[in-house]
Amino acid sequence: MANTTDSNQSSGSICPDATISEITNTNKQAAELLASIGLSLSKHENETLRTVCEKQQWSEVDVLEWMESHRAIATTRQIPVPGDGQSLEKLGRYMERNFIKPSSTILDEIDENFPQVIQKHTAQYPWLKDIKKEFDPFKETLRMYYSFQKKKFLPLAVRLNEGRKANISHSIVRNLRRSFSILAKDRDRLQRSVNTIRREGKQFQIIDNSCAILRMQNKNFKILFGKIERQFEFEEEQLIPRIKKEIKAKE
Repeated sequence: MANTTDSNQSSGSICPDATISEITNTNKQAAELLASIGLSLSKHENETLRTVCEKQQWSEVDVLEWMESHRAIATTRQIPVPGDGQSLEKLGRYMERNFIKPSSTILDEIDENFPQVIQKHTAQYPWLKDIKKEFDPFKETLRMYYSFQKKKFLPLAVRLNEGRKANISHSIVRNLRRSFSILAKDRDRLQRSVNTIRREGKQFQIIDNSCAILRMQNKNFKILFGKIERQFEFEEEQLIPRIKKEIKAKE
């Protein structure tokens, strides 16, 4: 059994029969995720994950699926931040791979689990309904934001980068400038929703005696909002200034 556990751990998957100490030593990300939902790693180091879940009354299946989901995100090859001389295509690919794709995965997970959270905890924590009310339009706005970037904004930027000065049509420049305004308004709207959900969610602090699903959802919100805000920073400080510079050079 020990050899099986070691093999499973080394391959990246989480074995429920592994002790917390074994998980900590072989899978740092899984250990950090467990700590983030309120598990004392040192206190339970000699207990198996299955035993811990039973004692905490957490769903072992839910916890394992959650950690596996984040392992899959983490093992997706991240693209280094492009330098000043990189093409707009590479800047766009960086944003898609490092921000849009993982954020979309986490958003879908939150959306899928929210009904279960509401069902289990809304009587204890009525403010969950307020978060759900804010989250529903937020998720749609974020999905439209990502869709607009992938299908319209980034392809326009690539066409701008690829074309020569004489071949850049006024419509490309006009549509890019219009996109700047659309995206800026959406960023403001999304940031207001992020701030509201954070406030209503008590900054996503761990709640005593809450189920694993609520704890994992709070952690997912923290990760999602962190990625969104880093993406906004990347857009405002690197991507959009670079596109504007390219427009100016070709006008």
